[in-house]
Amino acid sequence: MTVTFHGEDYSARSGQNDTGTRSYTRVFKLETSLKTEDVFDVGSHASLPVIGSVYPRDPYAYCTSLSVACVGGWKQWTVTAQYKVTTGEENEPPEADPEDDPPVVTFSSEIYQEPVFRDIDDKGIMNSAGDYFADPSPMRDAAHLIIKVKRNYKTAPAFCLSYQNSINASAFTIAGLTIAKQLARISRFELSEVKLRGSYQYRELSFELHVHRDGWRPQILDAGLMQKDPDDANKRIPCVDADGEKVTSPVALDGSGSQLSNPSPNTAHFKEFQIYPEVDFSVLPGVS
Repeated sequence: MTVTFHGEDYSARSGQNDTGTRSYTRVFKLETSLKTEDVFDVGSHASLPVIGSVYPRDPYAYCTSLSVACVGGWKQWTVTAQYKVTTGEENEPPEADPEDDPPVVTFSSEIYQEPVFRDIDDKGIMNSAGDYFADPSPMRDAAHLIIKVKRNYKTAPAFCLSYQNSINASAFTIAGLTIAKQLARISRFELSEVKLRGSYQYRELSFELHVHRDGWRPQILDAGLMQKDPDDANKRIPCVDADGEKVTSPVALDGSGSQLSNPSPNTAHFKEFQIYPEVDFSVLPGVS
């Protein structure tokens, strides 16, 4: 399956100069090798001019249309390119390819409530007996920075599917702001209906980056009702209170599975967990 480009038919050149308007016509010759090759195959040949390209001898004239015709049996074809330039306000190039538009980046924030187990000095928030406040847990106002990004695409990019709820594996920069690794989570992909700009069809993709200054790996208090058996690490035994009775609410553990004998803000342990995939954000629009 081959479409052969035979160059421009220089004998078919024409043009017109009216008051305030100049137009040009160029004709190109092509040949197909199969009967099944049609107008689309011929008109898509890479050697042809494209809509919006400039006329070679007139930098103010732009290609406004391409006409494809079969002129000899099923093999011989011509493609006619029309160029036009006008004066005054109408002297504008055809609509630009929407994918050439730069990404649009905006910033906002979101306030929410979260449980808190440690103070600003990284010490556990406990009562005077060394127990955590469990019912209810202390809460605080927290805020995410939300970075919203919009960009035009002719087809949906693959990262819409693979990057949902992912975390940045390394630092990146967007709108001049550098975000350290593991602080941003990608969320809320939206793809618009098909839009038109001149002859272009495209969709508007938007998504959000939620930036959490403490990252997206939760650090959870090491506490529970059970502990490891000191005589057999493969077994668990109940945690007990000062009277040797089984506890009925979680108590602090030491980070290795044993009950803390005298828990305090300085001895509390927290375990970190990776719960989101971590990926390279450099493929995202607007990111460097």
